Amino acid sequence: MTLFRLLDYADIPETESVGIAFAVTLQVRGTDYKTSDGTCIRDYIDVTDLVDAHVKALEKAQPAKVGIYNVGTGKGSSVKEFVEACKKATGVNIKVEFLPRRP
Repeated sequence: MTLFRLLDYADIPETESVGIAFAVTLQVRGTDYKTSDGTCIRDYIDVTDLVDAHVKALEKAQPAKVGIYNVGTGKGSSVKEFVEACKKATGVNIKVEFLPRRP
């Protein structure tokens, strides 16, 4: 089983409900970082938390003043750890292609 991106056209009045699936391979750039598994560390957050942070920042915005906000958790996970957590949470065997770092 591979990870699929599903598109649902049910909300488009002129179409019938159709599901289209595309096989996806996750590309991981860099496996030679100085981390326990060689992949880089990122501070992953839920997209809804990011949306909430944007709304709160806009509510505090003032003309001609810059606000800087950190929406991270402060605890990073390696890319490999994150992929394994996604596999476990979804039960999907995510295909991963390891590539060299970006130039």
